[in-house]
Amino acid sequence: MATAVPITSTSQLLYSDTVTPPRLSLAGGVTALSGIGFSQGLQVSVAGNLGTLLSAQASQMQVALPSAAQDGTATIQVTDPVTGSFSQMTGALTYGAAATDLLLLLQGADHRRQSDRRRNRFAFAP
Repeated sequence: MATAVPITSTSQLLYSDTVTPPRLSLAGGVTALSGIGFSQGLQVSVAGNLGTLLSAQASQMQVALPSAAQDGTATIQVTDPVTGSFSQMTGALTYGAAATDLLLLLQGADHRRQSDRRRNRFAFAP
């Protein structure tokens, strides 16, 4: 007769899918990550630079992310240092300006008073 052997698993799903806000200044800042399987002790990095985990619940973390050297998108990685499991969000965060940003340059208005403009216009008339 065969004996049943209970199987226990220590694996845990770790999945990150949203970062809010999705854009930070080059100085870095605090963001919220949403996902599954979060807990204290996880490590969060951006482009290989470690952030600081401020708080963690099962589906949300608050993280202070490090500064960046240049504008552009970056990959966020959440890692469990005990199991080695990780979740990556490729291009989920933008530091500074993005390549697709459009800039609109506006010409400034002439803020001199109407009477000043008239006086200046005729100052050299004979």
